[in-house]
Amino acid sequence: MEHAKAALEAELRAVKLELEESRAAANGAEESLRSLSEAYNGLEAEVFRHEEENRFLRRRLETSGGDATNPNPNPNPTPAPTSEADLAAAREEGRRAAIAEMAGRIEEAEEAAAADVVAAEERGRRSAVAEFAAKLDTSGMDDDVGAVAAAREEGRREGAADLARVVEEKDAEAAEAAERAESELNDLLVCLGQEESKKEALLQRLIERHGEDEAELEELMDACVAEEDDDA
Repeated sequence: MEHAKAALEAELRAVKLELEESRAAANGAEESLRSLSEAYNGLEAEVFRHEEENRFLRRRLETSGGDATNPNPNPNPTPAPTSEADLAAAREEGRRAAIAEMAGRIEEAEEAAAADVVAAEERGRRSAVAEFAAKLDTSGMDDDVGAVAAAREEGRREGAADLARVVEEKDAEAAEAAERAESELNDLLVCLGQEESKKEALLQRLIERHGEDEAELEELMDACVAEEDDDA
């Protein structure tokens, strides 16, 4: 009987080791998804900053245009809302909704992966113990090392197959989530490039109209954006 107990303990240790390796792989996938989520947040903040700068430059152009054509300008002109501004706000809202949806899907995938790993661990443990007990009961020989080894191997194979299936499913889900995340990331990069181009174009128009120094305009723009952030 001592041989059977020792074999059972050894097999349980082997199954536990396999489960720990599977959990480590799942944790690695979760860490990759978290890194992608942080990248989205950084890009979203950068796009928002550029859009704030572009709105400021548009207001400068609208205000300066009114001063050039009106001999008695209003000392506190109110820029008229433009359809372009409405479209920009709609695009920003859409991007935020898409990022929030992606973050939710990533969180759900992480929770499902963790639950599946725990369930697979429990199934593997119970399967191994049940197989060993059944083999020992039917053999009727406490010192039959061959029967114990066969039962141990059979239980190990079944537990390993179950774990492999779960890990494969989680890897496929992680790969699909990463592909969607990469697509969202590319979209954000395109938006960022567009906002950079708009900023440069608006800044050039201000320089051509007023002949101001580019460095001074940059400082003024940064100060106004910071002031708006403080008010918000």
